[in-house]
Amino acid sequence: MLKSRLAWYITIFMGLQSLLFYCSIAWLPVVLQDWGMASETSGWVLSFIQFTQLPIVFVGPIIAGRMRDHTPLVWFIVGTLALSVSLIIGWRTQFIIPAVILFGLGTGLAFSLVMMWFVLRTRTTREAARISGMAQSFGYALAAAGPPLFGALYDWVGNWEAPFFLLAAATIVLYITGIKVAKPQLIDG
Repeated sequence: MLKSRLAWYITIFMGLQSLLFYCSIAWLPVVLQDWGMASETSGWVLSFIQFTQLPIVFVGPIIAGRMRDHTPLVWFIVGTLALSVSLIIGWRTQFIIPAVILFGLGTGLAFSLVMMWFVLRTRTTREAARISGMAQSFGYALAAAGPPLFGALYDWVGNWEAPFFLLAAATIVLYITGIKVAKPQLIDG
């Protein structure tokens, strides 16, 4: 698996979708409170991400399983994430509810899609287990770096917009890796 370019694309996609989610869970309430929102309200705003993820995590695999080419799903993921981050950077709390709903849709579908790729991009259950192990091990290690980096960017620059540009950059790389995996193909491994 370590020699497969497709396996690395899946791994990076796995890590970045988790990084996006972990940064939002760790930092969004703090950011919103810094921007003047009450702590109780910021907690409820965060819950909208998770409430939105629930249905898409269940429906996403059904949709992905019926499609051979997942390019439209990758575009949907990236579109919702890019719009969400843009709303937060540009308008802070003004459109926060639509922003977090879009964020939940994007991260929820990204999670379910990458889990489906473990099966849909392999020939055997052994290969599926191997890519799952690789993508989750390296991917979650990448994701774990997200929240500390998000906070460090705030400390370094002194505003919350800069860390959200990190999420925008992660979304761009998520798109690049997702498009590489979206076409019907199998891992050589």
